[in-house]
Amino acid sequence: MVGVRKMPPKRPKTPWDPDLRDPDVRRWQENLSRGSASTGDAWFRALRRFCAETHRTPIELLKLDMKALRDLFADFASSDTAKGARGSYTAYTLKVVRNWLKFNGITPPSGVKVKGAGSVFEETALSPEQLRAALNAATPRERVAIVLMAQSGVRPEVIGSFMGTDGLRVKDFPELSIKGTTVFLERTPTPIFIRQELSKATHKYVTFIGEEGGKIIVDYLQSRLSTGEKVSADSPIFPPERVDLTNRAFVRTTKIGDSIRHAFRTAGLTNRPYVLRTTAASRFAEAENRGWVPHSFWQHWMGHSGDMSARYSVNRGRIPQSLLDEMRAAYHRCEPILSTMTIKQDTQDAASKVIRLLLEARGVPKEKLDKLDIGSMSDEEIVALVKTIGASPGTEKKMTQRVVPADDAPKLIEEGWEFAGSLKNGDLAVLRAPHA
Repeated sequence: MVGVRKMPPKRPKTPWDPDLRDPDVRRWQENLSRGSASTGDAWFRALRRFCAETHRTPIELLKLDMKALRDLFADFASSDTAKGARGSYTAYTLKVVRNWLKFNGITPPSGVKVKGAGSVFEETALSPEQLRAALNAATPRERVAIVLMAQSGVRPEVIGSFMGTDGLRVKDFPELSIKGTTVFLERTPTPIFIRQELSKATHKYVTFIGEEGGKIIVDYLQSRLSTGEKVSADSPIFPPERVDLTNRAFVRTTKIGDSIRHAFRTAGLTNRPYVLRTTAASRFAEAENRGWVPHSFWQHWMGHSGDMSARYSVNRGRIPQSLLDEMRAAYHRCEPILSTMTIKQDTQDAASKVIRLLLEARGVPKEKLDKLDIGSMSDEEIVALVKTIGASPGTEKKMTQRVVPADDAPKLIEEGWEFAGSLKNGDLAVLRAPHA
C-alpha cells in the first residue's frame, strides 16, 4: 500500500541487553535524555544492538582491555558489512558504544574503519521540482511539516517533541493573527521563535518562513477553524490527525516522519523525511555563496549554536529589532531558491531593483540600501521612506536649471525663473532658478 511505513521487526530480548535497573546504564541514558529524549531512546537501542551482536553486556564492555575492545569493534564492523548493513548505520552504532565507554571513564579504541560511514550525510537535497511534487501529493496538514523543515530548517522535534508533550504553537509565530474565523500573517517573511524546550541545542533561536510556506500554514489553520476547532495562541501548529483517538495535543516526532514519508511515497520519492532539513541547509549555503545571507544567520536559523545564539543570550532572550529586520531581509533574498514559487518572486525582484535604483539616485547610501528589505515593504512603507529621504537635509540636490518647451518659458519667467538660453532652434528654453 502506497505511503505505509514498513516497520523493522522487533528485536528479541537477549541476555546481553542493557538493563535500566543498573545504575550505570540508567545514569548514561538519563544524561543523554536531558539533552534530547529522542537521542536517549535511540542511543539506548543502538547500545542494545551492539551488545546483542557481540554477546557482551554493557558492564562487561567496561572490563575489557584496549586490544579486546578494538578486536570487538573490528569484528562487529566486518560482521555488519557481511550482512549488508549500511556503513553509516554501523558507524553510528560504534559511535554510541564509544560514548558509553567514555561516559564511564574508558578510552574507546580508535583506528577501526567502516566503509561508507559518511553516506547518510551525503544525502542529496531535493530539487525544486521534487519539493513541489511532494507538496502537491501531500495533505494540507502534511504540507505544513514539509515547508517548515524545507524552508525554515527546523528539526522534526521542533514541530512535535519526542514524547508528544510539546511542539510549535500558534504563539511561536508572533506575526500570525486570528480574528474570528480569519487567519492572516502581518507580513512575510515572518519570524518563528523556537523556544528553549524545543531546541536540540537547548537555546532559544529564531527562524523564518516565507510567502509560500506562510500561505500553507495560514490555509491549514483556516481549514481547522472552518470545522469548528477553537484555535488559540497555545494551539499546536501540527496537531494529531485524529484528535478523537488520542489524549495528546501534539504529535510525536516519529509520527511527523510518518506523515512526511506518506507524502513522499505518494509523490514517488524514496528519500527519508530528514532530507527536507538537508534541503534547507543546501539552499542556505547556496544563498551564502551568492552573497545573500551571512553564514552566522543561516546557521542560527538551522538551530546551531554560534555567534547569533550568543547574541540572543546576551540580550536576555530577546533579539534586537534591528537584528531581526536584517535577518528578515536576508531570508527574503533567499526565497527565490527556497520557494517553489518562482514567477512571482522574479517579478518582485525586478520591482525591488527599480525602487532601489530610484532611492540610490535620491542620495541614499549603498550601505543603508543593503539593509533594506524593499521586496517585503508595503506601498505605504515605501512612500513614507521616500518622503523621509526627501525631507532629509543634503540628500537631494537643489535644482538650478530647467529645460522646458519654449511656449512654457514666459509663465515660468513671471514666477521668477531667469532665461539662460535656447536649444533646438528655439524650441526649448533653458531657465536658471531664482537666486541660483
